[in-house]
Amino acid sequence: MKPKKKTAIIAGSTLLFLSVNVFLTLDKDSPVNRTSFITNWTQAATENLTKTFETEGVVVPAEEHPVYYNPEQGGFKGFLVKKGDAVTEGTPLYEYTSERIDADSDRLQSEKLQLDRELALIDEQIQQLKYLKSVSASATGSSVPVSGSTTSGASGTLVEVTIEKEIYDKERERTQVLQEIGEYEDRISTLNETSQLDVGSAVSGFVKDIDYKLGNPVMTIISDTPKVKGTVTEHDLTQLQSGMRAYITSNLLKDKLEGTLTSVSSYPESDPHVKKESVFPFEIEINPDALLMEDDGEVIGEGQTDETGTDGESSSETDDNSFETDLETTDDDLETTDDAELETTDDTDLETIEGTDLETTEDTENNGDTNTDSNDASYQLNSADAQVVLGSHVQVTVVTDEVTNAVTASTEELAGSHVYVITPGGKIERRSITKGLEVGSRVHIQEGLNPGELVVANPDQVARNKHRFVTPLKSRNLNLAAFKSEKPVDVLKFIGVGFSKR
Repeated sequence: MKPKKKTAIIAGSTLLFLSVNVFLTLDKDSPVNRTSFITNWTQAATENLTKTFETEGVVVPAEEHPVYYNPEQGGFKGFLVKKGDAVTEGTPLYEYTSERIDADSDRLQSEKLQLDRELALIDEQIQQLKYLKSVSASATGSSVPVSGSTTSGASGTLVEVTIEKEIYDKERERTQVLQEIGEYEDRISTLNETSQLDVGSAVSGFVKDIDYKLGNPVMTIISDTPKVKGTVTEHDLTQLQSGMRAYITSNLLKDKLEGTLTSVSSYPESDPHVKKESVFPFEIEINPDALLMEDDGEVIGEGQTDETGTDGESSSETDDNSFETDLETTDDDLETTDDAELETTDDTDLETIEGTDLETTEDTENNGDTNTDSNDASYQLNSADAQVVLGSHVQVTVVTDEVTNAVTASTEELAGSHVYVITPGGKIERRSITKGLEVGSRVHIQEGLNPGELVVANPDQVARNKHRFVTPLKSRNLNLAAFKSEKPVDVLKFIGVGFSKR
């Protein structure tokens, strides 16, 4: 065979061989077992996931206190405050005349005076009876009885007994009069206590309404403690429950206010209608002493976590899609098998070819980095340096669900109910997981994943389970000293193995 023809045959066979191998390597439907080429992975971390519901509300007084006028206390004289005035406990609200009170007081005083005179008369009668008793006893003791006669002694004894009975009766009568006098004194004292010419406020707040026609209640006082009222649609009603934490924000507030969702009505605000969507009222009690400073972090919204990043994600993602480790190889670190599979010893840090032992530590910068991906008056309440205006509209954020220190993963890292974990030995393991709260692109992994484990970022790149994988080589992390210790032939061999595994 001519040399030219032989060369052509060899060249053609070589080209055909290379073409077939390239085709089998690149064809996704190829039956040939493929090696997983992983370009990116993340490190499972713990974070706090917070799911929230946002709506609007209006600031209203927490309580309303009606003030009544009692005509029996006297004639009405006039109001001492006007609508919108701020009042404190004890502030006079209105005054009235005391003509009827004075008449009642005079009548009670007159009746009490009559009882005082009656008591004085009884005391005088008791003194007289006691005097007669002493005289009778003295007369009986000094008389000389006639022999054989007992009439004189018996008569003296009978008189003394009669006097003692009358003294006893008078003392009982005196006790009853004293009791009646005490009752009159109590009535007069009570009347004097209510005889003041004005009525004071029982609470601190603002005057909301005044009825100048004296229809009860003649006045309404709103408390200076604010609350927030709002409504939610029937579709959002199931998200809210009493006791949930809430945050109030507004352009009028220097800081956000923390509160508690105290009530969610189970009946619509207005009568239900077939062609109208029902809305349900809710109330939030504001805690004035629990202001959150702005530098404590923003309110976590739906689709975010408290370790903020892009779309609220917090993950340990490798820089430039690969580990950043020092590649230090020695003659004893790399051994090539007959199958052209590269294996490394426990001390090998080379991570760009199949057979690599992947060992990550807390000091590894590349995998340890985290990508922080209705009134005329205006009522203003000073609450812990924040000015709350009654009637102002605010934004409401209700925390509907929350998980602290949750092991999380991105939704892009999930393959249904599984994740692919890179084991310390450099193999890919398909792991079943139990998913929990999902906020935005972050998912709470309840079971199946531990903090610090490496998760393949793109599950579609996994070709085989429980096999080793390859990853791109980062030239900037190459250690020239390691190459100098290798023979040129071995270096070329390793490079060839890397390309063949791709």
